[in-house]
Amino acid sequence: MSQSGPASQSGAMGSGGSGGGGPPTGEPALSPAQRSKIRRLAQGADAEPGDEGGELNIIPYLDIITNVLVFVLASVTVTFLTQLDTTPPSSGGKGVKNAMDLDALNLAVIIVDDGVSFKTSFGNIAPGCGDEGGQVGVRKGITVPNKSGDKFDYDLAGIKRCARALKTVEEGKFADETQVAVTASRNIEYKHLIAVLDALRNDKDGELFPEFALAVSSDLLGYRPPVEGAAMTQPTGPGPSIGSTGRRPAPPKASVVRFKAALRKAKRRNQREPEIDFLNITAMLDLMTIILVFVLKSLATSTTAIPQNEDLQLPVSFMTKEPGEDGVIIRISKTQITVGEDAEPVVTYADIHQLGQTGLDARFKRNGPNDLFIMPLSTILQRYRENDKRFREAKGKDASTSDAIIIADETTPYRLLFEVLYTAGQCEFGHYHLLLRTGDKKG
Repeated sequence: MSQSGPASQSGAMGSGGSGGGGPPTGEPALSPAQRSKIRRLAQGADAEPGDEGGELNIIPYLDIITNVLVFVLASVTVTFLTQLDTTPPSSGGKGVKNAMDLDALNLAVIIVDDGVSFKTSFGNIAPGCGDEGGQVGVRKGITVPNKSGDKFDYDLAGIKRCARALKTVEEGKFADETQVAVTASRNIEYKHLIAVLDALRNDKDGELFPEFALAVSSDLLGYRPPVEGAAMTQPTGPGPSIGSTGRRPAPPKASVVRFKAALRKAKRRNQREPEIDFLNITAMLDLMTIILVFVLKSLATSTTAIPQNEDLQLPVSFMTKEPGEDGVIIRISKTQITVGEDAEPVVTYADIHQLGQTGLDARFKRNGPNDLFIMPLSTILQRYRENDKRFREAKGKDASTSDAIIIADETTPYRLLFEVLYTAGQCEFGHYHLLLRTGDKKG
């Protein structure tokens, strides 16, 4: 008896220390009360507000975002925009000046299919424009014929030479002239108009005729078209226990060592990962901030976002003037005319090239097919004009006129462009900004 006690106690301690199997011989099993207490103590406690939890590893996510952004930025096509400023056209065709000044050059440039003609106060400039060293003469004919004889293959270098020659005639009498009235045949596309305007602006020796106004010609008006549940929870707490009194005697309790070993085992079994209640997004915010600065810096070169597609392609100009954002946007695409942010088109048409001959259909006009005034466009522009007028008066600005930003497809015929500009001028829009793409200088 004296030896069995210590051996039994030593065996119990060894078993408890290793946390293994059932109780040794003579060691009572865990009582129901002890098991209940173990279950209660082994349950993980819910995190209190403010307690630190686990963090989310967002490094793989940032790697994916970085790779995607690099791909997107590498594939983005940046379009740099510029603009030409002009005033409303006059249906009288008198150009920039209201009255003819016989002592001035009064230069008018007419763009036709086969070339460009220069007209001045002393007559039509003869073909060649003195390119071979002769005097600038006055004679009928196209002043600067097309280079190859093909339609629309304009000699931009010849246009520059002729404009420079006019600056130097009569010992530089017209050297200070900067104004030119430009008109075109009704079927001349917008991109050709812009190319000629660019050629007239300057050359390698300096400024030529940078101030222009669009005018109407008899060719423009001479065509008469035919008529046509809650989350679920489970209750927690100790299970039922048997008291120490009653019919059955209380079962024997295991030793403290046995109890603690079972408690450690239960805690390990019930252990769970901490819930993520705190997200460290500092690294992601740094990345997004850098990207935002980069994008804003890139967009600073173009303050007007113009979506280009097959229906709308801007013509190219070598100018680098920063485009403005003040003004009502008028878009002329291959199929429709829209104003401002309205997605609903003001006017739709099927063949933009046919409009070079006929203009818009008579049902859109005020006084028949040869009229330049577009009624649906006028209705929309008058509403924008009233809003802009009130805004200018509230800001203390000049409210006598408004600005319009013209975004036209490069194939827009001159007839349609002129009708839009004329209608806007009749609605008190006194300044136009022709939005263009910047490109290489030609000629």
